[in-house]
Amino acid sequence: MGGLDASVLTLVINPDAKSPPDPITGKPITKAKERVDHLLATLQQANRKIIIPTPVLSEVLVRSGKEGLRYVEIIRKSKYFDIKPFDEISAIELSEMNRQALAEGSKTAKTEAPYQKIKVDRQIVAICKMAGVQTIYACDKVLMNFAKAAGLEVIGLHELPLPPQPLQIDLFANQVDETQGDDGLLELDDVEED
Repeated sequence: MGGLDASVLTLVINPDAKSPPDPITGKPITKAKERVDHLLATLQQANRKIIIPTPVLSEVLVRSGKEGLRYVEIIRKSKYFDIKPFDEISAIELSEMNRQALAEGSKTAKTEAPYQKIKVDRQIVAICKMAGVQTIYACDKVLMNFAKAAGLEVIGLHELPLPPQPLQIDLFANQVDETQGDDGLLELDDVEED
């Protein structure tokens, strides 16, 4: 199973969405929509479910305007998507993650993002982990770090492969005409007589 962060889900449901910045370079990710479309096609072919944590859905719906509820209905009807809430099991997992961070004296996250964002990102990771997600596809650096710390595989949007380009083969290039000699001229021996 795979999980999505808000930047990736936005590209799934909004074809006009702008490309998010690469977490390393800060520049827009090239062909982000194509990368996400290829990811979805690959997961669909492998018959793998895509988990959408409710905090991710909420974040995307804020920017979706009037179309938001229509998107939710489309996602609900799809056999490839599964919306997962922050439930009791996720809350227990989150408490363990927070307890571990406190025991380790983790203060680095506080310098990376405001505490409210940290809480929501950890909720997203806890939901994914309890839903059986093995890989999170994301573009949010702080969320990606939490997911890695929780033992999940993380693939950044900028790391997703582009779809393979169709092969451009000219079947008639370098064609050999059997009725012509090596010099390209018609050989008299090769012409059948009537």
